[in-house]
Amino acid sequence: MASMDLQTITQDLNRRFAAPLLEFYKRRIIFWYDEDREFEDKLDELELDTASVLALTGTNNFAAKKLLAVDDTTSNYLVYCPVHYEKPEDNLLMGVARYCTWQRS
Repeated sequence: MASMDLQTITQDLNRRFAAPLLEFYKRRIIFWYDEDREFEDKLDELELDTASVLALTGTNNFAAKKLLAVDDTTSNYLVYCPVHYEKPEDNLLMGVARYCTWQRS
């Protein structure tokens, strides 16, 4: 995805969020891993039709997990993750990420 432009990424994400959900699913969460932070300064330019962007900072993981697992369990989210975790168990959102779609840049 590194060679993609923001318009192509936006179109792809909107297509994924618009796809029919599996039975018993209420929403779609896509984790976007961008450890090189190529698109960090362009997040505000993303125009997602049916999803909100949740940007992880490395210090807001608990609040993000609470938002996704307790406070808002029906809205679509693009979770932007520019943080690299040496050990998977250091990522508080790993449990959420296991049942979501992933994207890398």
